Amino acid sequence: AAGARSVEATVMGPALVGRTEGDYRERLAKAANVRNVSPEDLEKRYQDNGLLVGTPDRVAETVAALEDAGVQRIYVQWLDLSDQDAMRDTVEIVRGG
Repeated sequence: AAGARSVEATVMGPALVGRTEGDYRERLAKAANVRNVSPEDLEKRYQDNGLLVGTPDRVAETVAALEDAGVQRIYVQWLDLSDQDAMRDTVEIVRGG
């Protein structure tokens, strides 16, 4: 539909990550509790929607899959402004650091 125009493909959504499996599971449990769902259900919902979840290796796999699908930019939606450490970790992990 874009014709000759160059259109940038972007994705936006929440990310739920941790530097270690333990960090990730702790953040997942906290996020699930706030949403009144089980951690397993929240993780599945995020994964099924192609969102960034897990440890750095899992996030890198998801980013690579999005790139393969033509996504050029990923916007991470961050709602819990009280957890600045998790936000910094998320930015670093998504950037590949």
